[in-house]
Amino acid sequence: MATPPPPFRVSSERSDDTAQITVEGDLDMASAPDLSAAVDAALHAMPRRLAIDLSELQFVDSSGLRLLIAIARRAAELGVELSLVPPHEPAFSVFRVSGADERLPFVDG
Repeated sequence: MATPPPPFRVSSERSDDTAQITVEGDLDMASAPDLSAAVDAALHAMPRRLAIDLSELQFVDSSGLRLLIAIARRAAELGVELSLVPPHEPAFSVFRVSGADERLPFVDG
């Protein structure tokens, strides 16, 4: 019997000029809108920095990858400094295979 995927969770907090978003579970077509809504809310407050912690992601599909690329583009357009704490393997493999690991602003967690 297959193990069910972990529940998807996204949480946000704000301190000074930084918005912090933490993501857990699987980032896929079903959960990407939740992360998108959290990022929209965070960017609406016009922070100088947006930090997204992906270290608890178990899986990322192509829709999650596209969303993170779009978030990076939007942050740059708004002049918001974006940093991403990368997920562990095997979730990070989608970034490496696509070359997005070289284009997205990953930082040490």
